[in-house]
Amino acid sequence: MRINKYLSSCGLGSRRSVEKFVLEGRVSINGKTAKNLAQTVESGDSVCFDNSSIEPSDHKYFMVHKPTGYVCTNSDVNALKKITDLDPSLIGLSIVGRLDRESQGLVLLSNDGGFIYKHQHPKNLCEKEYLVEVKLSNKTTSLELEKVIRYFTCGTILSGYRTRPAQIKLLAKEGLRARFNIILTEGRKRQIREIFAKEKIEVIFLQRIRIGRYKLNELPMGEVRSFSPLDK
Repeated sequence: MRINKYLSSCGLGSRRSVEKFVLEGRVSINGKTAKNLAQTVESGDSVCFDNSSIEPSDHKYFMVHKPTGYVCTNSDVNALKKITDLDPSLIGLSIVGRLDRESQGLVLLSNDGGFIYKHQHPKNLCEKEYLVEVKLSNKTTSLELEKVIRYFTCGTILSGYRTRPAQIKLLAKEGLRARFNIILTEGRKRQIREIFAKEKIEVIFLQRIRIGRYKLNELPMGEVRSFSPLDK
C-alpha cells in the first residue's frame, strides 16, 4: 500500500493532505524515515508518525436526519438536546456539516480524517444543498427579493467576510411566503439566515438535503443510518 494511502487510512487526513507529513520527514517505516511518496507499506511493517506508532483505524460513517431543537455538538454538556443523543454510536465522532438548532436535515459523522477533510474544508468546494422557506412582510418589495438573490449569486459581506457565490433558485412564491433551493460551497455559521436578514426577511424553514454526493432522500426525521463511502 502506498504510504499516503496508509496514512490516510490511519485517520490523519486525505491522501493528498498527508503527503506533506512524508516530505517533512515525520513518518518512519521500520525505524527508518520515509524519504519519498513512492514508498509502500507492507504487511507487518511498523509505521510511526511523529515517533508514535500508527495503524489503520476502524472507520465509521453515519448519516443523520437532524430534527429541529437539536444541537450539532458532542461536547457541550449544557446542551439539552445533542445530535449524539439520537444514537450512542455517534459519540466521539466528528461532525461534518453542522446545522443550527432551528434547522433540520442531513448531517454526516465519521472518524475518518480524509473523509472529513474532503467534505468540510472550504477549499474543496463541497456542495451543500438546502430547501428554504422565508416569510415576507407587507413591505417586502420584489426589488428587495432580487437583492437577496444577488447576495447569494454574487457573494456579500457578512461580519467583514465576503461569502462565496452560491446557487439559488426560487421554487415558489405564494402570498407572504417564498421557497428556495440553495446550494453553498462553504459553511459559515447561520449564513443563509443572515443573508436573508440583510433585507429583513425571516427564514422560517431550513432543511439540508445534500452534502456532496450524499442525499437525505427518505431518511426519517431523527433516524441514524450507517453507510459506506461512495468514493472508496
